[in-house]
Amino acid sequence: TGVQTCALPILIVEFVRDHRPVQRISRTDAVDAAAAVEGGAGAAVVERALGNGGTVIVPAFSIGRTQELLYEFEDILYRQQQRPGPHAASWAKLRFYLDSPLAGRFTQLYRELQPYWDDEALARVRAGRKPLAFDQLVAIDEHADHEANVRRLARSGEPAVVIAASGMCAGGRV
Repeated sequence: TGVQTCALPILIVEFVRDHRPVQRISRTDAVDAAAAVEGGAGAAVVERALGNGGTVIVPAFSIGRTQELLYEFEDILYRQQQRPGPHAASWAKLRFYLDSPLAGRFTQLYRELQPYWDDEALARVRAGRKPLAFDQLVAIDEHADHEANVRRLARSGEPAVVIAASGMCAGGRV
């Protein structure tokens, strides 16, 4: 069938119906992706992957959920700079790959709508932060770039967070 399998240290999967999580599964951790990041558990999951030299793969809807995740991951990075934790050096080098052309385009649209962001988000921007365009964020649009990145991550063992379009775990980019 052409489907490749690989051993994942952590796979975060969420099933959502009418914007409500209805089932959560993973190989090793059952975590609702956005809730984990927003609730602080996302940092622990990522730090576990950092310690294991693994990759965290987060399927997320292209509109809304992806931008929430980026916003929260940027906040974790910011907090690690302000009050370094035991993994601060690893967080500083960690790359976040947005591996979904549609999510990338919608994230750009969200950036363009910055004047309509809420007060908290605008305060971050005024403080010089880039909630949806932080330095460690890498957008992957082309399929060839996706394939090259998958090979590179597999070869290097480089810890990373990959955010890909929801539903793309079977026959898609992830």
